[in-house]
Amino acid sequence: MGTAQSELPRAPRRAEGVLSSISKVEMALRCARLGAEVTAIDVTESMLRRAKEKTRGLPIRFHLMDAHRLEFDDGAFDVSVLSFAVHDGPRAARVVALREAARVARRALVILDYDFPRREPWRAMVVGLVRLYETAYLPDFARQGLPPVLAEAGLEASTVSYPLPGFCAIHVVRRDEPAFGKGHGMRPESPMSR
Repeated sequence: MGTAQSELPRAPRRAEGVLSSISKVEMALRCARLGAEVTAIDVTESMLRRAKEKTRGLPIRFHLMDAHRLEFDDGAFDVSVLSFAVHDGPRAARVVALREAARVARRALVILDYDFPRREPWRAMVVGLVRLYETAYLPDFARQGLPPVLAEAGLEASTVSYPLPGFCAIHVVRRDEPAFGKGHGMRPESPMSR
């Protein structure tokens, strides 16, 4: 999680960020505790209710909103964060969510999501375990990974880190780099791909 958090300290003291899929409320908590003004969205009222209960007293604004149609102006936030939100939907929906998150970000888009091992039997084991609690879209995401979807959205990660190699990765797309919105995505080598 260090890469996602490192985006915030370089931002102005009152950094603003939008988080999609508040069901993963831990990211909102971490960002708010670092001093960010967090705007969190989710498409379900029950998830927002639970998130509000867990984050009482922190500077987090909640909105019932679809990540595919964000009701914010272009560049409304310093950083957009998609926390385990991209894998949960068909590829076309993933592309739209990434474009929307990039559109509302002034500085960077940070994506934390699954990044499975490439080698068997580890791959089958990890994907099989995660499938027990995820939706039917997971196997497709596990086959494709995030970089091809980023490329289709016209984005490229400038840095990728692996806080839990073989399970998840953090992709950072910076607006000030030529790749933001250009679509030249290549998959960086994961420590687990060997």
